[in-house]
Amino acid sequence: MSTKTIKSKAKSTKDSTKITSSTSSKKQPTSKKQPTSKKPQSMAELLSQVKQAIVVPQKDERVTGKIVEKQKNALVIDISAKTLAAVGSKEFEIAKDYIDKLKEGQEIEVTVLSIEASNGYIPVSLRQAAVSAKWEVFDEALEKDSELTAQGLETNKGGMIVSVNGVRGFVPSSQFGKDFMGRID
Repeated sequence: MSTKTIKSKAKSTKDSTKITSSTSSKKQPTSKKQPTSKKPQSMAELLSQVKQAIVVPQKDERVTGKIVEKQKNALVIDISAKTLAAVGSKEFEIAKDYIDKLKEGQEIEVTVLSIEASNGYIPVSLRQAAVSAKWEVFDEALEKDSELTAQGLETNKGGMIVSVNGVRGFVPSSQFGKDFMGRID
């Protein structure tokens, strides 16, 4: 086990204070020179050294990204090579129920609305992802042969308009049975 003694001396001059230190120990480490890498001379050389490909998303392209920040009325997503995208207020309201279930760090699929960044963020939409998530509930129920609860929204001559997981549907009055025939109010 080696012990080190560090000595510091402070010399004060009119304009600044200079601090020097010296280290002494019983065993001095040997320094090995590490090879220096060649510095890129052009943008092409710099890009060739980048390990992660820089991908510029195109309009209407569906890309996967990681949620960086979840705000009150916006969602910030890293969509590739530190390209940040945001779900704006209008799109946020449309997919609010879906967004409420999301967490920072989670990967999601978004659709690029424009490649022109507004406020530094590329505008994206979660509509497709939100709709897909809603339909996954139906796929899972069908696979497990389980029932879903429908909320009646309104009645009409032929039956009832219902909502299941935010998806509207129609149930004909013939499906309600004899007790409700002709009067589903």
